[in-house]
Amino acid sequence: MNATSFIIQFDQASKQVTQYTLDNIPLDFSHYFYWIHLDLNHLENSSTLLSSLKLTPDTFKINRKDEFFHFFEEMKDGILLKIKCLTDQAIKLDGMLHDASLYIYMTDHYCLTVSDKQSSAITRLKNELLKTINPITSPMLLLSFLLHYIINDFLDYLLELERLSDQIDLDFRHVSQFTYKKLLTIKRRVIKIKRYTAVISDIVMRLSGKTSGLVTDPVHDALRDLMMHCQMVKTEADVIRDVIKSSLDAINNSLMTRMNETMRVLTVYALLFMPLTVITGIYGMNFQYMPELSWRYGYYVILGLMVLTIAAMFYVFKKRRWL
Repeated sequence: MNATSFIIQFDQASKQVTQYTLDNIPLDFSHYFYWIHLDLNHLENSSTLLSSLKLTPDTFKINRKDEFFHFFEEMKDGILLKIKCLTDQAIKLDGMLHDASLYIYMTDHYCLTVSDKQSSAITRLKNELLKTINPITSPMLLLSFLLHYIINDFLDYLLELERLSDQIDLDFRHVSQFTYKKLLTIKRRVIKIKRYTAVISDIVMRLSGKTSGLVTDPVHDALRDLMMHCQMVKTEADVIRDVIKSSLDAINNSLMTRMNETMRVLTVYALLFMPLTVITGIYGMNFQYMPELSWRYGYYVILGLMVLTIAAMFYVFKKRRWL
């Protein structure tokens, strides 16, 4: 059995939470409810457990390679949904986005989660449940807690992206094409996190509208707080997008200014050589009668005239600060 898979048993009578491996626990739905987590890449090893839950590995392999595909489906015995979550809470300094597909199947007796990578939210929630007094009273409340942890990861990640974008915004001395591409990458990741959050927000709205006995007052309160949390993340994403947009505009202006400065200098140097082109063009004509061609000092005079012309124009341009 894969090491990332586990079962947590909730005893509502004693408020105790106990962790088991998938190999050594008989599920007792008459006295307990459970949180079961499986590795999507090793579902075949969990076929016996899935069979006891009247599920198959194919249930969690629908369009698993589609990055933005998600769904919320009410099935005969429960709810099946797919969302995105982050895999690493310790976000790297380059702002890399490490996400995972998370399937959740919830019934009256258990909450089954299946992910293709190790999820930060699942790991943190599991550790929190095992070391504190159990606040979970139903699978629905467990689901709302898990979604809270996922949204927390989104917010932490957005704050890190905001730090990176602010750092770029404050230092335009090293503006380059790489800087521009980096900001565009951050913008794409912010949009992706906002999209993931919008999916969870839609799921929370659907869960809030259910009238089953699972949606108790504590669950309603948790879902309402979760909805506010989602809105906070979406607002933060919009703020970061505005900051990035202003940074991109500033970079565009800076690059345009540099290009204009380069064009101005090139234009000035082109003007310096225009009189020389005229002089050489005149004396390059093949007329038979050109008095200067037979003048003994004509060559040196023309060279001197060229030098004086360039010097005079250079002085004027410098005085007007065109160079």
